[in-house]
Order: sequence, then structure tokens, then C-alpha cells
Amino acid sequence: MFPHLATAPITPAALRRTAHASWDWAVGAACHRAIIDHVPLASNWNSHATKARTSINKDLVELTVNQPHPPVSRLAAQLEQRIDIFGPSDLAHFQAINWILFTEFQLAQSKNTLSTTTDTHERARYESLESLIALDQPYLSHRAKDMADFYFSHAFDIKATWLGEPTLQQRDRSRQIQERTAKVKRMYRTYRSNRNEAALNSEKARQLRIDNDYKQAKTRWNNTR
Repeated sequence: MFPHLATAPITPAALRRTAHASWDWAVGAACHRAIIDHVPLASNWNSHATKARTSINKDLVELTVNQPHPPVSRLAAQLEQRIDIFGPSDLAHFQAINWILFTEFQLAQSKNTLSTTTDTHERARYESLESLIALDQPYLSHRAKDMADFYFSHAFDIKATWLGEPTLQQRDRSRQIQERTAKVKRMYRTYRSNRNEAALNSEKARQLRIDNDYKQAKTRWNNTR
């Protein structure tokens, strides 16, 4: 179920790192699913993102480490079920995390960690399973909040990327290009209008000069008769 653990000695610390990394993945998957299901690519996306986040907050609290005792056979069966791009179903993934932490505690007990370590955090962590859970719950809850803050503040871009649509930055760039193009077109229309007006004014000026020359010539002709 966790093949990367076979590449190095299995220690309580290694199991703890695996559990925390799996927690990050599970929370990220839950946030992505909520965004994809509930956030539209529309101007009001932010309000939908807020609602989607609220809808999963309760689930994340309930799935936080609290019952790390599922039978391994049932856990393995859950991990074998059909998965999507973001991993197993939420409940199975969180149960897997709980199982890793329970195994961490059992391994620490078997290695008699309490009597061999001088690390105060480890001593407090392995005093009992309840102590381990009590130490991890605030950390994991804080991680979940920080991750949710990031994911849901970028909900539009996550949904757009999933659907192959332009992100907010790309849309903004496209809008800027359209505005610059429209500005250039307006400048060109103004230039053409001014040029035509100048040409027209020039023709009027030429006609006035011709009329004036004719009047002067006529005056001179009359004066010489």
C-alpha cells in the first residue's frame, strides 16, 4: 500500500512523514474535487469557492485523526477501489493515514522508544496513542486550513486548468491585448479623419488662393484699360 517505505528502514519518524505527506495529498484532493464540482468559470466564482470550502470544512474535521483502528484487510480493500486523478476516495485515504499513525505508535512501542530517546517531543508523542493523536490534530488541522486558504483563493485557475480554459492571468492578458488593439484602431481612425480633414482644408485653401489670384488679375486688367 505504501511501496516507498520499502526503500529505506521503517522507523516511527518515516511513518510519521508518510502520514503527513498523505494528509497533504488527501486534503488537496478534497479541495480540488470541491472546486471542480462547485466553482463556475464566472465573475461570481469567489462566492462559490467560499461555499465549497465551507462544505468540506466539516468533512475535514470529522476525518482528522480520531479512529486509527480499521482492520488492515478492509483498509486494503478500500485502497484497491477505483480512483480518480486525485487519488482514492476521501474516506479511504484518511483511514489509510490513520492506520499509518497507529502503526507508527505500535512501532515506537515495540522499539521501546520512550526509554531510549531524549527528545521531549517524541517522549510526549509516544506516551500513549491518545497523546500522539492530541499532538497531531492541531498540526494537521492547521495544515488543512493553510492548504484550503491557498486552493480556494486560486479556485478559478484550478477549475480553468482542469477544463483547459484560460486562467485569470491569461484572461487578463487577453483583455489587455484586446484593449490595446482597440486603442490602436481608435488612433488610426483619428489619424485618417485628421488626414482627410487636412486634405479637405488644403483643397479649400488652394481654391481660395485661385479665387484671390483671379480677383487680383481681374483688378489689374481693369486698371490697365
